[in-house]
Amino acid sequence: MTKRKDNVVRMEKRATNRFGLFLLILIVIVGFGYGGYYLYQHRKEIDWEFKWPWQKEELDNDEKANNVLINQNQPKRNNNKLVVPNMSEQSIMTNDTEIKVYDLKADDKGYTFNIDFKATISTSTLNIEKVLIDGFDTSAKLTITDTLDGSPTTGTIRVNKSELDALGIYAFNKLTLYIKADTLDKEGSLTRKDIQVYNTLDYKNELTGLIETYHKNNAQIFFYKIADDKDNTYIYFDFINEDKNNSKRIKVKKLLINDELYEYKELNENIYCGANKVLYLTIPKKDIKEINNITISFFVLGLDRSGATTGIYITPEYSKVFKK
Repeated sequence: MTKRKDNVVRMEKRATNRFGLFLLILIVIVGFGYGGYYLYQHRKEIDWEFKWPWQKEELDNDEKANNVLINQNQPKRNNNKLVVPNMSEQSIMTNDTEIKVYDLKADDKGYTFNIDFKATISTSTLNIEKVLIDGFDTSAKLTITDTLDGSPTTGTIRVNKSELDALGIYAFNKLTLYIKADTLDKEGSLTRKDIQVYNTLDYKNELTGLIETYHKNNAQIFFYKIADDKDNTYIYFDFINEDKNNSKRIKVKKLLINDELYEYKELNENIYCGANKVLYLTIPKKDIKEINNITISFFVLGLDRSGATTGIYITPEYSKVFKK
């Protein structure tokens, strides 16, 4: 009898364990099912891109050092593509030559547009020495030569996306070309051509949070911002040359950091005719670990077409305290 009772007890325990296991599996299945359904329903709200902590820190440092964020109020960009505005074909006649600007496009390397250049009297050379996007300086340029063979010479100008990204530009309203056409008989004069384009977006490419430090002699200087990475501190300024015929050169006259004189000779930049250019001073952290305040003044040099200095101006000192 005793053995029979023990067997009954063991059978009841085994039956109870099977039911508990079944119940656990059922709960797990229901949990996974509900979790999968929740993730599917909220898939657009979840950032699925995983980054290690050190990757995020590297991205943050890169943004602080290199990005000049423009117009924080413009429509939010939902991808990394450039917006292509509508541009009608533009014709320019200068110094016995014909120029046609057309076919604006964009790809993952930047904007491109074509130039047809036709000589009408003698072999001629076209030099597009500066391209501005909404007034901002770019490195785009083009030189082509056309002979009297009856058909125009075609060239393509590219505005690099890396430059546009650094300025936060992904669309624009105005393209400005500085053009000079020389024939065998006559040297051409510099011509400025503004080309309006048309967008469905309502926005402006302009810096926000600027503090004006100088506005005189056809030059404007603004303090923009301070940023840093693990190695350097960057002090940004925005320079605008209001003279549409001649360039200017910018140099640092005097720089105090944390109330102590700091020699800075690296800044020696030309600001092209009518251009807006963002520049920054690089201060190594091995020299100054933390910048609490600055006082700065600049030399503004007027230049003629040959690059010769026509005038030298000194800006007032500007002081800025950085809150921690």
